[in-house]
Order: sequence, then structure tokens, then C-alpha cells
Amino acid sequence: MRTSNIIPWLLNLACLVPPLLLTSVLVLFYRLRVPELHRQAQDQREAIAEQFVSQMNQQVAISHQIVNTVISLVGPLRGDRTQVAERLHALLESTDPQLIYGIGLWFEPEEFEPGVRYFGPYIHRDLKQRDRLILTDEWETPDYDFHTQHWYLLAKKNLGQPQFTEPYFDTDLIYITLGQSFTQPNSPEVAGIASVDITLPLLQEQIARLNTQPEDMVYLTTSSGNVFVHPDRHKLLAAAKAKNPGIQTILEVSGAELNAFHQTHYPDFIPTSSITIPNLGWQIHVLTQRDYFLAKIVELRHAMSLQILVIWLGTGGLLIILNYTILNRYKVRQLRAYSLTLEQDVAKRSAQLEEQKTFLRKVIDTTPNIIFVKDTEGHFILGNQALAEIYQTTVEDLVGKTDAEFGVPTPEEVERFQKIDRWVLSHGQLQVVEESVTQANGEKRCFYSIKTPLILAENQPPYLLGVATDITERKAIEAEAQRAREAADLANQAKSEFLANMSHELRTPLNGILGYAQILQRSNAMSQEDRKGVEVIYQAGTHLLTLINDVLDLAKIEARKLELIPQTVNFPSFITGVAEVIGIKAQEKGLEFQAITPPQLPEGVYVDPKRLRQVLLNLLGNSTKFTHQGKVTLIVEQMGLPQPSLELDATIVPIRFTVQDTGVGMTPEQAKIIFLPFEQVGNQQQKAEGTGLGLAISRQIVEMMGGNIQVSSELGKGSRFWFELNLPLVQDWKEELTVGAEGKIIGYDGRRCKVLIVDDKIVNRMVVREVLESLGFLVAEAENGQQGIEQYQQFQPDLIITDLVMPKLDGFELARRIREEDSEVRIIASSASVLEHDQDRSIVSGCNDFVPKPVQMEQLLGRIQKLLELEWIYERAIATSKTIELELIYPPGEELSALKEFAKIGDISAVEEEVERLRGLDEKYGGFCDRILALANEFNDPGILELLRSTTT
Repeated sequence: MRTSNIIPWLLNLACLVPPLLLTSVLVLFYRLRVPELHRQAQDQREAIAEQFVSQMNQQVAISHQIVNTVISLVGPLRGDRTQVAERLHALLESTDPQLIYGIGLWFEPEEFEPGVRYFGPYIHRDLKQRDRLILTDEWETPDYDFHTQHWYLLAKKNLGQPQFTEPYFDTDLIYITLGQSFTQPNSPEVAGIASVDITLPLLQEQIARLNTQPEDMVYLTTSSGNVFVHPDRHKLLAAAKAKNPGIQTILEVSGAELNAFHQTHYPDFIPTSSITIPNLGWQIHVLTQRDYFLAKIVELRHAMSLQILVIWLGTGGLLIILNYTILNRYKVRQLRAYSLTLEQDVAKRSAQLEEQKTFLRKVIDTTPNIIFVKDTEGHFILGNQALAEIYQTTVEDLVGKTDAEFGVPTPEEVERFQKIDRWVLSHGQLQVVEESVTQANGEKRCFYSIKTPLILAENQPPYLLGVATDITERKAIEAEAQRAREAADLANQAKSEFLANMSHELRTPLNGILGYAQILQRSNAMSQEDRKGVEVIYQAGTHLLTLINDVLDLAKIEARKLELIPQTVNFPSFITGVAEVIGIKAQEKGLEFQAITPPQLPEGVYVDPKRLRQVLLNLLGNSTKFTHQGKVTLIVEQMGLPQPSLELDATIVPIRFTVQDTGVGMTPEQAKIIFLPFEQVGNQQQKAEGTGLGLAISRQIVEMMGGNIQVSSELGKGSRFWFELNLPLVQDWKEELTVGAEGKIIGYDGRRCKVLIVDDKIVNRMVVREVLESLGFLVAEAENGQQGIEQYQQFQPDLIITDLVMPKLDGFELARRIREEDSEVRIIASSASVLEHDQDRSIVSGCNDFVPKPVQMEQLLGRIQKLLELEWIYERAIATSKTIELELIYPPGEELSALKEFAKIGDISAVEEEVERLRGLDEKYGGFCDRILALANEFNDPGILELLRSTTT
């Protein structure tokens, strides 16, 4: 028994010795093959470089031949300009236009003709049209001393030897010049140089053709080591410029900069070949990816492993035969039992696979999405029940057929399917598209399809996997939504037209009311009682205009027509103006009002002053209205340092506006609804004082400015509103804020200017006419555009003020026609339209400026001064002279200190109270007090201060 056990063991051991020896020999052999692979790779790269060297040698030989041909012309044609030019022209014409740029024959200075010592004919190609040759005569003059050029000196130094220059840039191309000197007849002295200019752009293409293998990269350097041909020359030049901004061309990139570029962009490439090109001194370099060599080594290892595997498989087969013939039948029975068990396992596994296949089939057929697989010819390999229902067939019948064989999609739809399928398979990329299928009943179903290549095995054509979702209902919903949007746009357009018409109809009568109120305010013939009555009319009209503007603003916001019109604003003055308005209201109610502003507030900002004032006055007005005792406070703070804004292209400063009061306050429920349109809090009397639109409009305006109004309130203790805005800073704000700063305008210097007023409403014309005539203007009128053209031709005005909406001929057409024949006359458009489109359209039609109605006279006068370049005469000077003539008796200086302070801050109410106190001191101060009150009624606080200053002189 022991012998029978040892013999199989010895036989098995004997069978293992040969494969072990063979394995060792194979390992040694393949170790020796690795260096040989490196040598082969290097030989291949050197062959690539030598191929380029051979090409360059051919081009060098051609260049030498051309130079020798040029030199051969020296003897018979010396000094003959015409013959030399013709022969050079014929020679250049016979060369490759992409290789040879120009040919020249350059002689040493001597007396060729009387007064001509330079002779150097040069024929070159037109860079834009290379088959067109040009003879350059300008180089024959001393302005271009070719005898001092590098290429000339190089050839002259090496007598009779052809010399190539280094590559150089000229006219955005890289060139080299080949020059060869020739001697005087029967003399060793140099007579001149024959030159050939060679363009090098083709080198880039030749190098690109050498870069055919993805693992190789080829580039060229000059004899001095500078690179001038590189497959990534643009990236290389950009990288070099980033480190050295003085570099302009690739020829200036040094070897160190090139190595740094390769370490960054080609870290896995190693040098494999470097050959110097004869005659030129250039070097061609070949770099190869390190992974290429690793792949060869891995391939070698795989071959070695396969051979070792074959050896050991053979050994295993031999062992099996030995074991089968020698081992006892018991082991054979064991093998049979194992075989039976294996067959049972295979049968069980096959049943499981069939069960999984059935399960996957049910999953695919149950999903509502279409799932399919096609081969490269468009035949279905697989399709689910959803696809079969669309094509009105069975799942089994889908296999092996194309889309065109079912008759359900139209031929055009089938063509689109196939076009997309071919693109996905050819590009190997996923594609997401919307497709449609027209069914037999004519109904078109829309699908959101995802198609992608399905690769089941390497070296086999990919299949096409597609998944499509039916989006027919979604597309119908989108179409309905689009129709709804179009209907909404039409409604907004109708709302905009209604808004424009209503604005015009409401503002036109107000223009007359407010205009005449302003005229009466300017009159010096009115009593104080009448003046106060006119002030009531003006304030009531202004309040009505405010209510109208609130309604129109809300309508414009809803129609998305409200636009901001930012302009330069003196910020401290702006805040002071707002504070003065609210201070008067607070004083009338017996409330304390305080405006807190830090000294470091910016002076000039760029903002829409009308809208910002509207927001602040609304918040402060509400606080004043709902506060019965205590205090109303306006706080303006700078919340940080100025910062540059790339979006606005300006420096911005964050400003916080806070309005707080000690009023009735609000409940949390009221605080939630106060920003909604037409929502009001408070008693019925307070609700009747407004429209309930102020806060809604204010919130929208602040959001348009980039902020957000916030509120905190406690019932019975008061409220606090605040918002923040990023306001652009303005440095030259003073230049835009000078109109009206000198006081009341009463005339102007210079000749009398003529103004034509065109408006279909007589009240509008009368308002403007009376103001302008009082200032010395000559005024003419027209009630429509047609009359306006006639009056323009007769009256020849310096300025035209025209309405835009008029019968017969509107203001747009009036401006356009006048502008066609007169570019000098100034035109101001004045309209009640609130639409930004109409204002822009008026400028396009030829108007120089726009003034909205109701017309604010100081605004109109500011526009007139700017367009006609006028110098206003102000009442201040006259008022001062009158004061001197009256020899008024002034109160003592200590009694006037309070009056001066009130005048400085523009507190007119306090000025009037202080004047009455001074009148009570002594009757002799009556004339002085009357003069101060007259100036106060005109809100002329600069005149008051000037009168007070005269008391100290």
C-alpha cells in the first residue's frame, strides 16, 4: 500500500520539474526583452525624426539650387535692371509658392548709373495672393541699407558658402533667409549676395503629420535652443507670456520656459530622440508617453503569462492522465458522484436564470416607458410592451424588424429616428431628444427619448439602448400655458394703452390747475391772504396728483411698466429736503421730529430721487399720521465701506434708512397685511386720508432698487420700518445740480430768444407762455402739429416745446419733419404720458429733451437754460438793492442769531414765528419784519441770509 501511494506522488513530482525549468527560462528571456523594446521604440522615433530631416534636406537643396541660379545671372546681366527683374520674376514664378517667398540679388555699393550706387532688385510674393509677384524698388534706396543687415553680413563673412539665418518673424510669419556671396570677376573680393527668403508655415503641417501617433509629440528648436515649431504653440506662448509679459513671439520662448511648460502639460512624456538637421543647425525632438512603454511591457508580461499558463495547463493535463490511469476506482467513483452533483447544480442554476429572465421581462413590459435595443442596422434586438402598443404589434414581432416595417411612424419620422440613431452610434455619446410618432388614427404622440450606446463586448459593434417617456399630455399643458401667456401679454398691452390714455386724460386738466397756481405764486401783486389761498389750491392739486400717481404706479407695477430713472443727487441735501417736509407736518401735530444722519454720508449718489423720496415720505407720512404724541425719527446710516461693483461698474455704498415712531403701533396680523394693495389700518378718518396703496407701491419700488422693506411693531408702543440700498457714488455731482440754486429767475442776459409752443390744449399753452413772456422770451403758439410746422417756417424759433399726442399731426412726426431740414433748432417734448417708451421714442424722433406734465417750471427752465446756453438773472440782486434803498432799521445783532439759524436750515415756519417776536420788540422794526416775511413767503432763504449779512456791514 505504501509503494502504491509513493509512486503517484513521485510521478506527480517528476511532472512538475520540466514546467518549473521552462518557467524560469521564460522569465529570464522576457527580462532581456525589455531593453530591446526600448531600443526598438527609440529607433522608431529616430526614423520619424530622420524622415523630417530628409524632407528638410530636400527643401535646403532646392534653396541652394535657386541661389546658384541667381548667382549665375550676375555675369551676363550685371547692372541691367530690366533683365535681372525679368529673370528673377521667372525664377520665383517657377518655385513652390508655399515655400519660397522672395528672391533677391544684392550688390556691393558702386556707381551702377549716374547718381545710383545701390543695386538690389528683390522679387517677392503678395501674402494675400501668392501667385501675384511684386518687384520691390524701395529697397534700392539708402533708406534701407541692406549692406548692414544680419543676413547680408553673415553671407559676406562666409565667402562663397551658403548661410542660413535663424528663424525670424516678419509680417506675422516665420521666415529663414539663405544667402550666398559671389565675387567680382577675376577678383576674390565680394561683389554681392544672392538671397532666398523661405517661409516656414508648412513646417507646422509637416510636424503635425509626424505627430500621427497619440503617444508621440514632435517639436523643433533653433540652434540656440529656442522653440519655433510646437504642436501646442498657442498654449506655450500664453504660458510664457504669463511668466514674462515681455515675450511677444514663440521664438522668444527659452529652453527653460519650454521645459517648465512640458512639466506642466506633458508630465508623462519622456525624450526618446533628438537629431540635428545639417546646414540649418536646428534640432528635431521627439517625446513619447511613458505609458506607451509601460503598455509594451504589460503586453510582454501578458504573453509570458500566457505561455507559462500553457505550460502549466499541459502539466496539469499530464497529471490528470497519470491520476486517471493510476489512482484507484474509488477516486473515479468520487469524480462520478461530483459530476452528478455538478449537473444538478447546473440544472438548478439554469432554472434560476430562466426565472430571472422571466422576471426582467415582466419588469420591462410593465413599465409605462418605452424600452428598446437596436443593432447598427436599426433592427430591434429587444422591445417592451409599451413600444409594441405604439407600433400596434406584439413584443415577439418587434425583434428583427426596423421602424419602417410597421407603418405607424411616417417616413419623415422614421428618417429622423434613423438620423439620431446613427449619430449616437457614430459619436458614442448619449443624446436626449424630443420625438413624435403619428399613430394610425392620426393622433401624434410626443416622447422624451434618451438614446445611448450599449457596449456588450470589446471589439464588437455597439448596440443602441433607448428609453422614451410619453410627454404628450405635458406638451398639451405647455401649449395651453403658452396660449395663456400670450393672452396675458395682450391683456398687459391693453392695460398699458389704457394706462397711457388715462394718464393723459387725468394729467392734462391738472396741468392747467397746477400751472396757473405756480403763475399766481410768482406774482408780486397778491396779498398775503390771496397767496395762502393759491397755496391751498396748489397743495390740493398736488395731493390729487399724488393720489393719481399712486393709482397709476400700482397699475404700472402690475403691468411691469414702472421704471426707475436714476440721476445724480446731492445726498445730504436730498435727506434735508425730505426732513423739512415731514418736520412741518410733525410740528403741525405737535410732534417732535428728528433726522439723524452721520457726518460721513456721501455727498453725491446715483439714484431715482423721485421714487426714493416717494418711499421715504410715505413711511414718514404714515408715522406722522398714526403718532398722536411723542416722536418721529428718520435715521440714515452708512452700513459699511464703499466697495467696487462689477455689475454696476461703479463704487457702491450700503445705506440703511430707518423710520420709527412712538405711535399706535400694530398687531402682528396687521403687520402682515399692510404691504398689500388697498389694505389700511387705523380708524375710519385715518383710512379716508389715503388710498391704501402707499406701502404696497413703496415696497415694490424698494425691491426694484435692490432692497426690501421690513417692519417691526408693537401695539400701543410704535413701529419701526427700515430698508437697505446699495447706492452708486458720484464724484462730479455739483455740475448737475446748479439750476435753481441762485433764487427766483426774473430774466436772462443776451438777445431775446423765440419759443414756439405746440399743444392742442389752450390751458397748457397759456401756462408756459405767460411764464416765458414774463422772463423776456418771444412766444408763438400752435394747436396741432400741422400748424406747428407752418409757425416754425414763419416764426423761425430758437426753441420748440411740443406735446406728443395731438390731432392731425402728433409731436413725434412734427419733430421728425423739422429735424429733416433743421439740425440746429432745439426741441423739448412735453407730455402727460408716463410710459418710458414714449419718452425714448420722442428722443429718437429728433427731440433734444423731455419734460413730463404737469410741467414743473423750474425743471422746464433748467432744460431751456441748458439747450439755449442762457445766463439767468435772479431776483436776489434786485432784492439786495431795494433793501439798501429803504434804509431799514435792523434789530440788534444778538436778537438776530436765532433768525439766522432758522434761515440756514430752511425752516420757514420758524422764521415767520421769530419775525413776529421781533415785531413785538419795537414798531420801528416793522419794515425789516415785512421784508423778511416777503422773502419767506417766496421760500427765498438765500435772500433772507443775504439781508441778514448786510446788518453786519
